[in-house]
Amino acid sequence: GKDLHITLASGPWWKKEKNRIQLPIPEPDFRIDFEDSIQKITQGKSTSWYVRIKQQKEIKQYVNEIMGMIGGPENPEPERRFHISLANLTGNPGDSVK
Repeated sequence: GKDLHITLASGPWWKKEKNRIQLPIPEPDFRIDFEDSIQKITQGKSTSWYVRIKQQKEIKQYVNEIMGMIGGPENPEPERRFHISLANLTGNPGDSVK
């Protein structure tokens, strides 16, 4: 349970700036629901199982609001599909498909 999370941003800008940010991130003001089916993805030697969040539009707006608060780029990853990873082949969260 402690490793379950939704990655809101990643990439070069985030890696460079994430340690500088001291701002508490506000809770979303919308409900988060998940799609009914568990998806599987494989890239190279990595395989992960995940569920997608239904409110893709709302969470993109939420990320854009947070980025505006911290001086980040608007819509930092337009292709990102927000999800929660449930499992991978090793059990190490860092080994999930990225």
